[in-house]
Amino acid sequence: MEDIALSDDSIRTLQLEVYGRGLELIQQYQRLKNFEISVFPGRYADSSLVKLHDVQDNFRAQILPNIQLIRFYPDSFHFNFRKLYGKNVAIQPDFKLHFEKGYGQTSLLKFLPDSIRVFSFNAKANWPAAIQLEPIQFDKLKSSQRLSSRLLPPTDSQLFVRKSHVLVEIPVHRITEGKLQLPIRLVPEIDGIRLVPATVEISFEAALHHYKQISAADFEATCYWQERSNNGHLPVRIKCKQEEVLRYKVFPKQIDYILP
Repeated sequence: MEDIALSDDSIRTLQLEVYGRGLELIQQYQRLKNFEISVFPGRYADSSLVKLHDVQDNFRAQILPNIQLIRFYPDSFHFNFRKLYGKNVAIQPDFKLHFEKGYGQTSLLKFLPDSIRVFSFNAKANWPAAIQLEPIQFDKLKSSQRLSSRLLPPTDSQLFVRKSHVLVEIPVHRITEGKLQLPIRLVPEIDGIRLVPATVEISFEAALHHYKQISAADFEATCYWQERSNNGHLPVRIKCKQEEVLRYKVFPKQIDYILP
């Protein structure tokens, strides 16, 4: 059903109940400007009630199972009842973050929602790996940010999204540095082999309010005998079990050993 032409300038709202194809209709309406859209459950399990209000061209219609049109404006409109396909994709930010000295990002960016559903009427559409956000730059950050960021529409004309913005949280806190001495464990344990040195130093960064929660028990320093080099060195492998540690470095990165 397409190019329907019934109009009435006095009608302020378009209302339709759609059976099983409500999403396609909403997608068509969103191509028009200045519309407020509300979607409610229909009278039946497979139906959706769609209400639209337009401040310029105003109209009302209701589609029943027999496709009965009551009122419609503007002059023509295309209802698309093809099958709609969708896929959730990740959000890819393009943020340049510059922090005030002594401050830093203390965890990953958080997006609300954490993914975006991309739609297409083509089942074999070239689905993107992610939807990008508009580029934003911050300078001298020293406090957490919570902002609405605009989604860039897919470049492929066969794809579309229903959201225009997502909420982004950027966690920023004061950062401090600490140092710890860790004993090194040899795997497997071999009697008589002595590691030189027997300990390594870990320097780490963490948010100031988490600093006191971090101890040597949150790290493991291990050397694996099978990884020894021809010149008699063992690389040191570090495992960090504390999520609040932002970054860490080990010194030395490799050690010597003395055979019995």
